[in-house]
Parts: sequence; C-alpha cells; structure tokens
Amino acid sequence: MDASALAAPLAIAAALLAAWLDVRFANLRPGSLVVRVVHVMAAYAIVQLAAAALGRLATSDAPSDRRLELLLLLVVPALVYAFLAGIWLVRSLSEVVRLSRR
Repeated sequence: MDASALAAPLAIAAALLAAWLDVRFANLRPGSLVVRVVHVMAAYAIVQLAAAALGRLATSDAPSDRRLELLLLLVVPALVYAFLAGIWLVRSLSEVVRLSRR
C-alpha cells in the first residue's frame, strides 16, 4: 500500500477520534482561550517532530511492518492531538462570536 492511499483514511480516523475524545472528556477541555492557543502551537510542533522522526526512522529500506508501526506510534497520536487542539480552538472562536452577538 502506498502512502497516499493511507493518508486520507488515517487523517479521517484521527479527526473522528479527536471529536470523540472532545465529547467524551468534555470536562478536561481547557477553559481559557490562551491555553487553547498554546495547545494549538504545541500540536503544530509535535506534528512537525513526528513527521521528522518518521522520515528518519522509517527509511525506504526498513520493513513495511516497522514503517506501519512507526506511523501508528508517532503520527496518529500527533494527528489526534492536532485535531483535538483545533476543535478546542474552534470552540473558543464560536464562544467569542456568540458573546459578540449579545
């Protein structure tokens, strides 16, 4: 299986998992906009680090099971966190818009 065939389903699965986590653990959602923005910045850095680590560790001569293992251990959690932080930021922005309409 080539990487482009796996990218979309992986991203969709990470987004769905992030949405489920947001709904399931709503009480753990950060309350302040500043904290949510910090989470978005941290998620960006983590996704960049995961991509760089995957590029270094999953070389083309590595076995495919090792590459898949690294993908699931490095990239999926980073994507879930990035989508979760994005959901939190969108919630903050919708709260700001809701408050400005009053």
